[in-house]
Amino acid sequence: MAPLCHAFDAPRRTAYIATEGRTARNLMKRPTASLACDDYFENWGRLRGLVAHVRARIVRRGPELDRAVRLLKKKYKQYRDYEFDEAIALRIERVSSWGL
Repeated sequence: MAPLCHAFDAPRRTAYIATEGRTARNLMKRPTASLACDDYFENWGRLRGLVAHVRARIVRRGPELDRAVRLLKKKYKQYRDYEFDEAIALRIERVSSWGL
């Protein structure tokens, strides 16, 4: 398990992340993963979230990398001056949810 900062492309059902190191290596060795997102409330009756089962791949060039970079830079100001050589695409294949 690793925390990730993602930008979601809803029409393509893909979350993009920019990461290196162990997480990226593990995703390339085993490209299936789960992406968990929850919305916590002190009132547990309002808890909600989802688990997306994804297939990962590296995007290194072309319009998809441009789109991923644009989404990540729009969402995270820390990325606005960052130069991207690649991003990881997490294509959603199946979703389980609760409280939605």
